[in-house]
Formats: sequence, C-alpha cells, structure tokens
Amino acid sequence: MSNFVQVNVISHSENALSSCYEHNVERLKDGEDLPHLLDESNCLGNETITFSHIVVSCGTFEENLRNFYAQRTKSNNYQDLKSNFDYLESLRLQQLKNENREDYQTKHLIEFEIGISEEKAKEYLSNGIDINEGFKQYINDLKAKFGMNTLQMSIHRDEGYIDKDNILHHNIHAHFLVHNYNFETKKAILSNFRKKDYRQLQTLAQKSFNQVGLDFKRGLSKFQTKLNHQKRNDFILHKQNQELKTLQKDLLQKNKEIKELYTLLNSQKNQLKELRLQFEKDSNIYKMLSLNIKNLSLEEQTKREEFRQLDSKIKDLKNQVQREEQIIQDDLDYANEIKSYFKTYLKENTTKSKDNKYYINNINEFYKSLVDNFYNISNLDLKLEKLEKLKNENSILKSHLEKSKLDNQQLNEHLKKLDLVNLKIKDLIDSKNTLEEENYNLKIYLRDKNLEEDYQTYTRNLNSYNMEFER
Repeated sequence: MSNFVQVNVISHSENALSSCYEHNVERLKDGEDLPHLLDESNCLGNETITFSHIVVSCGTFEENLRNFYAQRTKSNNYQDLKSNFDYLESLRLQQLKNENREDYQTKHLIEFEIGISEEKAKEYLSNGIDINEGFKQYINDLKAKFGMNTLQMSIHRDEGYIDKDNILHHNIHAHFLVHNYNFETKKAILSNFRKKDYRQLQTLAQKSFNQVGLDFKRGLSKFQTKLNHQKRNDFILHKQNQELKTLQKDLLQKNKEIKELYTLLNSQKNQLKELRLQFEKDSNIYKMLSLNIKNLSLEEQTKREEFRQLDSKIKDLKNQVQREEQIIQDDLDYANEIKSYFKTYLKENTTKSKDNKYYINNINEFYKSLVDNFYNISNLDLKLEKLEKLKNENSILKSHLEKSKLDNQQLNEHLKKLDLVNLKIKDLIDSKNTLEEENYNLKIYLRDKNLEEDYQTYTRNLNSYNMEFER
C-alpha cells in the first residue's frame, strides 16, 4: 500500500498574501471557482486554522522574541491572517532597526504543500483516525527545528478527479503559510536554505506523522529518487508538456477562427446598416434588416467574449508549459548530483582491496538499504496522478472546442442564408431603381409630346376597369 508524504515549498512576496488566502481558504482564483474542485457531494471536508502569535514579555526585546507562543483559532477571516502577518513583520522591522540594518528582504512568505498518499489516508479516515494531527505536529516541529512561525494551515480534501474507469480519486493535501523569518538567527529562512535543509524538510514530515501514530514515509531524496525514476519522470513530464503544447496550439487556431468570425459578423452587420439606409423606417424590409442587424450584433458579442475567454486560457497554458519545462530542466541539472551521490554511496559501503577489487562492507545493511529505497519510492505516484488530472482537464477543454466548432458551423450556415437574403434585397433594390428610372423617362417623354393629360385619362380608365373586374 502506498503511504508516502511529500513536501514542496515556494516563497512569495507579501503582496501574494491575499491570493494565497483566495486559493487556500476561499477556493477561488481571480474570483472564480478552482477548475479541479470536486462536486460538493464528493468532498471529504476541509479545515482551516489561523495562528495568532503572541510574544511573552519577560525581558529585553530580543529575549521576548525568543518566547513566542501560537494560539490556534478556526478563523477563516482574511483580516485575522493579515493582522497576524503585519504583527510579525513589525517585529522583524523593529529588530532590523535596533541593529541599524537595512531591509532588503523581498520574499516574506513561505508556502508549504504537503501531499499524502490517498490510499493510506482513506484507510485512516475509514477507521475514524484524524489524519489532520500529522499536519499539526509538522507545524510544531517546523517551529522547533527551523524557527518557522506558521500563519495559517488549510487542509484540502475537495480536490481530485475521476479516472477513465469512472473511479473517484482524492488529492488530499495541506497548505501552510509561514512567515519567512527566523527571529533567533535574524535571517530570512528560505533564502538561506541549502540542499540538505530541503531534504530535512522531507524527513521531518515523516517523523511528525509517525510521532502521532500515522504511518507515512517520506519520498526518497532527490538524489536517490532521480536514479531510478529519472527517465520515467522525464518521460511523464515531457508527455505532459507535449499535451499542453498541442492543446495550446489548438486553442490558438481556434482563437484565430473566432476572431475571423466576429470580424466577418461585424462586416456583415455594417453592410446591412448601409443597406437599411435606402428604405423607409416603417417598411417591412427596413424592419427585417433591423432584426438581422440585432442578431448579428448578439452573435458578434458572443464570439468576442468566447475569444477573450480562450485568450485567457491560452495565457494560463503558456505559463504552465513554462513551469513544466523548468521542472524538466531541473531534472537534467540534478543528473550530475545523482552521479556524485552514488559515487559517495558506493564509497561508503565498499572497500577497495589490495588486488584493486571492491568488496561490500556489510551485505545485510547494503541489501536492506537497497530494499528500503525501492519500497519508499513515491514521487512517481504523484506525477501519474497529476498526469491523469491533466488528461481529464484536457478532455474537458477539447469537448468545449468540439462544441464550439459545431456552433461555428451553424453560425456559418446562418451567415450563408443572410448572404442569400442580402442578394435578394439587392436584386429588389436594382429592380426598384430600374423601375424608377423607366418611370422618369416615361414622364419626360409624355411631357415632351404633350401627352400627360391623355396618360392621366388612360390611367383613370384603367383603374376603373380593374375595380369593375374585381367585383
């Protein structure tokens, strides 16, 4: 059974506090629902805890800063989060001021994402065991080991996907927002981290969960994991990247078609407006043209809005492609480090004899280490889960594209019919102009021949005859 726990960290400026809150607590992005949320009926329940940090007054300013305690609240209020962040920032700035130091820090927040194995998490949940205790213990241990003051913890059980076999999967994880400053070392935390510190974050996560009786194991360090999964992870990431690029290309082509379409609609609308000027407002043709102009305007607005939405999706995909490419590049950068790691590993576990042969020092320990490595592998599970989620999102987008293509076909048929109507109207106008010209020529001829009175008599008699005929 898979039972991994994995930690990812990223730093933010203070301006990102509201967007982190929007994602982690309100479950929104730019005011809209997150695309990967499950239906409410499939959610397992979220939890948010906001920490209010209090300094115990027991001596000098510096002595007080070493005596923090955190008060937990169930508050989901942004102002509580902001007030606590501002309070810690004021203490940091005061510490700098007391030492006549300039403030050069640009990253004020650390965001943790701690993912745990769905299979193991659901086993605990089905037995009524609170897995949230592992996350809470991790917060305490981060404070003890790295001096991290957590501002807010959000545990998410409302994300996931349905696979091709119609099986529901949950992506159970937590987000921590942490103040990026250690008051004891008087330094920013993350910018002073080394590779071994990042590895210790993974190890500490396992210890925290184990400490409260939850059997989760850290994924292997990047040094270890990369050797066994370098090619497979690169293949998965490459496949993700290619799917994103293909989808981006499709969307760009679709956006081009939509732009051409609403440009055509605008042109048709303007042509009808010019045509309408030649008719009286109370005529049936004028009313018909006005109705068509209105319909074209609505179609144009719809297509413009569709263009804007697709344009936004294209920008998001472009950013995602860049992120995936960066991950692939990071994998390649680690190749040399992996070689170095295994060189050290073999050196520590083998001894060179006088005959230039290498012998394993302790075969049992060497074998146990290799077995543990294979059993603890977990990073691939997350990659496969993300790939499956990406495929589902791509299929949804592609279905929208297919529907949009059908709508465009119907719209093109409508435009063809409008073109036929326009041709008929133009023929009518041409006929009208021809008749008016012939009528004018007739009047000139009658006037020149002094036949106007005879013509009027003829038309009166003709009208009388027609009336008699109709009776």
